[in-house]
Amino acid sequence: MIPLRLRVHEPRGWLEWLVTSIWRTTSDLTPTEAETLQLRLAPFLSDSESGEVVVFTFDKDPERREYRLEDSSGEPSQTDLNGLAEGVLTLSADRARELLRAQDSEDGWLAFRATSAGHTGRGTIQLLDPTGLSVISDIDDTVRITEIPAGARAVMWNTFVAEFRPVPGMAERLQGWADQDGSVAFHYLSAGPWQLQPALADFLFDEDPGLPKGTFHMRDLRKNPFSPATWDDLYSQTFEAGAIYHYKVTEISEIVERFPGREFILVGDSGQKDPEIYRTIQERFPSQVREIVIRDVVDALETDPERLQGMTVVPGAF
Repeated sequence: MIPLRLRVHEPRGWLEWLVTSIWRTTSDLTPTEAETLQLRLAPFLSDSESGEVVVFTFDKDPERREYRLEDSSGEPSQTDLNGLAEGVLTLSADRARELLRAQDSEDGWLAFRATSAGHTGRGTIQLLDPTGLSVISDIDDTVRITEIPAGARAVMWNTFVAEFRPVPGMAERLQGWADQDGSVAFHYLSAGPWQLQPALADFLFDEDPGLPKGTFHMRDLRKNPFSPATWDDLYSQTFEAGAIYHYKVTEISEIVERFPGREFILVGDSGQKDPEIYRTIQERFPSQVREIVIRDVVDALETDPERLQGMTVVPGAF
């Protein structure tokens, strides 16, 4: 059972240029910073394509079989007003093994192509054994320096303009678990919007910092004003107290519930609510949470040690 999320969209080069030019004028950006800004803004400014039916084909499939996401009535799912479609792709165990052999995949990863009318894209999925170890890691200020405690201006600069910087030592820590057991799975969780996923994937899985490849789990930031879901996102992320807490608890719980036979290590930081979120998960799934690792970016071990009680604490001064 493979949960899939896709978005069909087209670039708006003129809008990227306009927004970048305004930001560059008001913030005195260098040419390199302006180029970075335009690349990272592009997914936010692109034109969503609705009513698209997307067809999936797996690389090197000897049968060249086509797959589609289906809605609750069994009909092919179409993208909504925000260009989004979500659903579950089902493969038999025999079919999955056949595709893994065809792609010579020894780590469970399968590459596929997604196409609709006039659009094409590529993706990968990972097939996991029902037992084993999974690591769920926060991204911001856990494996990438975002400086959330420094305020919104620093976060915006580090997210859209500055060169991404890895947190020292965290890639080695995660890779150490992968080296101990080659079957360890990694899931990267963020309260940031999905539009940042391409830039984050390029950074995290580059040779430096070289984090283990894994799946992404991020929040929707829909933008079509005629879609009620857009206003739900806006309200939740602007006004709803505890939105990040509830989002992460729900997202992690879904991952853990999908794999009742797997154990989990939860990795985060003390800058927001990761200790409280992970403790809630540990209370819900006590037999599955092996360890909680927290990078202490606000000196909580000294000022509020109860927050981190029973957790593995990593020094986290910037």
